[in-house]
Amino acid sequence: MEMKALLSIRGIGQKRYQHIQKRLNERGKNLDYLLSLSAERIKEEFGLPIQVAANIVAFAKGQQTTTPLQQKNITILTVDNPQYPEKLKTALGDKAPNPIYVWGNLELLNRPAVGFCGSRNTDEHGLSITRAVIKQLAPYQWVVVSGHARGVDTAAHRAALEAGLGTIIVLPEGILVFCLLYTSDA
Repeated sequence: MEMKALLSIRGIGQKRYQHIQKRLNERGKNLDYLLSLSAERIKEEFGLPIQVAANIVAFAKGQQTTTPLQQKNITILTVDNPQYPEKLKTALGDKAPNPIYVWGNLELLNRPAVGFCGSRNTDEHGLSITRAVIKQLAPYQWVVVSGHARGVDTAAHRAALEAGLGTIIVLPEGILVFCLLYTSDA
């Protein structure tokens, strides 16, 4: 089993994943060691909340049902995964986010892209400029990358979809929060 499997456990996000990895490395241990421990030992040795430790034990015993990530078909990509975007690794080096969570078309991660960033409280003129720029990009099939805030971000995604372009949303709140807040089938 790969270490990234921990990311499918309820209560383990990027920070806890990195914390667990660091603790295992410090002790010269591997994932099998962690999965062999009781919840109390995990809590003690890794400083995790008891419920998260219990979730790890349930996962190790195969008692964990499908996770929210699996239910939503969210893919976890670590920097060592061949599908991880090479552009991110090149541009950010050791500061590249590890892991990234992808919900949707993985192919978009490796296509030419353009980022949009603007005011949440932009006027109609700013929104029309955003839409016009995206219409000019349509023949080139570039992917639009932006946040998910109202204003320019949302207008960029909507215009891209209307033009038949792919979009990538960069989330500050995390993929599961987004899924719960912005999808009807959460």
